[in-house]
Amino acid sequence: MHVTLYELYTNPIKRLHSRLSRKCDVELGTGRHITIEKHIHMFTCELPYPHYSLSKEEEMDLIHAQMLMGL
Repeated sequence: MHVTLYELYTNPIKRLHSRLSRKCDVELGTGRHITIEKHIHMFTCELPYPHYSLSKEEEMDLIHAQMLMGL
């Protein structure tokens, strides 16, 4: 499932789908895509190659997305 950070804030249906799906592709405010895969008691985030680091703004966006997705 693909969702943007804006949709997570404004669309309750997208937020519910992202909470229920096991693998979700989130587009941050800067335009980068991060794949979040949920497991039983943890989750993993995959950053696209070759950029394996996040800026401070992207880290904050990722934290907000995780909170909205119920992680």
